[in-house]
Amino acid sequence: VALATYGMMAVELTGTDGSPLNLASGSKAELSIPIPSQLQGSAPNEIPLWHFDETTGLWREEGFAIRQGNAYVGEVSHFSFWNCDVPYPLVNIEGTILTPDGNPLINVWVRVTVAMVGSGYGTVDDNGYFNGAVPAGQTLLLEAIDPCYQVLLSQSIGPFTSDTDLGNFTAISGSTFNYTEVSGSMVNCDNEPVVNGIFRICQGN
Repeated sequence: VALATYGMMAVELTGTDGSPLNLASGSKAELSIPIPSQLQGSAPNEIPLWHFDETTGLWREEGFAIRQGNAYVGEVSHFSFWNCDVPYPLVNIEGTILTPDGNPLINVWVRVTVAMVGSGYGTVDDNGYFNGAVPAGQTLLLEAIDPCYQVLLSQSIGPFTSDTDLGNFTAISGSTFNYTEVSGSMVNCDNEPVVNGIFRICQGN
């Protein structure tokens, strides 16, 4: 699922010697997490609590919090990153972005924005194709953005209840680029090949 957050808190306690502290087995602590002002109008009265599992890298649902004024209050059994999140089921979307003359639009970012959830980014491939998971049942804003941060496509899509092929999109006029191929070799100060390095080309700033 995708998670729409209504507040997060990182709780880390240490003793006077700097050693980490946690709750005793069977004990609980009460957390009060403020709801951001821009989300107070849509915040539900009850919301699931999620903690970040640093071993697996996943958010795990554990308990719930109750809205009290402009904060969520809930009990937790351990200290961690805690999130008040509404879960959204995911569906997969795919599509292709073309230039006005019908050629694939390459080397651009695709940004999908969901109200109250945030934005996700990806890139198109050499055929202008993109795909990825998005929250089901939500109206989305699909944008294509070039390397100079110019928005070449902006379109409202969704909501979707199942995996959907969006077909072709056409970017705005002027969204074609001329590219130059650059090739070479990277060597270090001893004229040996660079095994792990970064090659960066900057234009302007």
